[in-house]
Amino acid sequence: MHTHENGLVADNIPEPSRSGFRQLELKDPQASEPTTVQDNIQRQITIDSARVRSKNRKLAHDLDKHTSFTKRCATRTKEVSILLVKRKPCSGVIVQQYFLLSAHTLEKAKLQANELAWLQYREHERPFLPVIDETIPYKTVSISLAARQYLCMDTDKKARLMRKPIPLADEIYLCPTGTTENLSGRLLHDFVNPYFTRCTRLINVHDHIFISSGACDIEFKVLSIKPLEYGFVTQKTNIVLSGLRPYRDLDMLESLSDYARELQKELDYVYSSNYASSIARISFQFGRLIDQLEALDLPPMY
Repeated sequence: MHTHENGLVADNIPEPSRSGFRQLELKDPQASEPTTVQDNIQRQITIDSARVRSKNRKLAHDLDKHTSFTKRCATRTKEVSILLVKRKPCSGVIVQQYFLLSAHTLEKAKLQANELAWLQYREHERPFLPVIDETIPYKTVSISLAARQYLCMDTDKKARLMRKPIPLADEIYLCPTGTTENLSGRLLHDFVNPYFTRCTRLINVHDHIFISSGACDIEFKVLSIKPLEYGFVTQKTNIVLSGLRPYRDLDMLESLSDYARELQKELDYVYSSNYASSIARISFQFGRLIDQLEALDLPPMY
């Protein structure tokens, strides 16, 4: 403390420095009093908390970035969730087992327009052939009535678009239907194993297919497919016919001895590679033999 010549007291006047110049300290008039130890501790806690929050924000940002990248990778490699929307009536008719989707959705699912894709809803899965439509909104798909019936879904529900290998059908069970049903007995021999040599086609249960033999075309309904409910039918697929009506035309039948010989041949030689077809042919021979015996009006003991 220094006393001025006019009697006033001046505080905080620094002593002359060693260099001969006064070192003046500028102070803010709004500045608070010197802080205590408790204030210093509180200020350090505040600084540390800010640093922790900043670090947590950075970690959360990095985690969100990694999670979104993982989701994008999973979407590209596994499946894409899509929302089914109703199609406008004026936009035309969708071919059965086809569904339309945007080009972006097709690209996101890593699919091509000529590849089969699966639509899954709950426990149902069905393969469909995607068709690109540029008029469909982003990330939406328009699904046909047949697809909705196969999947048992509503148009406002979500389904999953997936890729998976298509199995080959080992056996298919067919039943003649429609106007050609009465011809099944006579044409059974030609349709036991027609062999799909020209093309490989995808068949689902309850589908209707036509098999040609010469000038005749018979409509069949697919009753069952092994091992799954769908698959590619090739020339190696065994075809089993069921639900046949016997055809009775005695003018076309031969003698009982001829039927017996044919039946014996079938019993002696059963095709090991086509067991189902052999059984069907044997059943047909038995049916013809029974028809002939019934026509003879023999006693019940025979």
